[in-house]
Amino acid sequence: MNYWRDSNGTIYWGDRVHPGDTPVDTATGEAARLQHDRERMVVSPFQGLAALDHFGYLEQVETMMAAPETPRLTRLAFERTQEWRRLSPMMTSMIGALGLTAAQADEMFAYAATVEA
Repeated sequence: MNYWRDSNGTIYWGDRVHPGDTPVDTATGEAARLQHDRERMVVSPFQGLAALDHFGYLEQVETMMAAPETPRLTRLAFERTQEWRRLSPMMTSMIGALGLTAAQADEMFAYAATVEA
């Protein structure tokens, strides 16, 4: 895969190069692509709950959300949001509290996206 930076500083990938764009090293390009992919990871709460159950974290998350020390805004986001975004503050907090690596969270989101009600 070839990675390029355009005149605005945006990194893109592919074989079509625009005049004036400069090559980017693979590590930088792949990090930008991963960030791009994570920004687009969005699932429904049902899909997210199904993934948590599948990976064995559902009870832990339910306990965490019921705990009085869990910030109210985190609980409200968990209970009321219409979609779960991989990079949202609530999700970042939950991933950290569960001790998940970024790769584990990505795997859970990828699984969740395959779940149908």
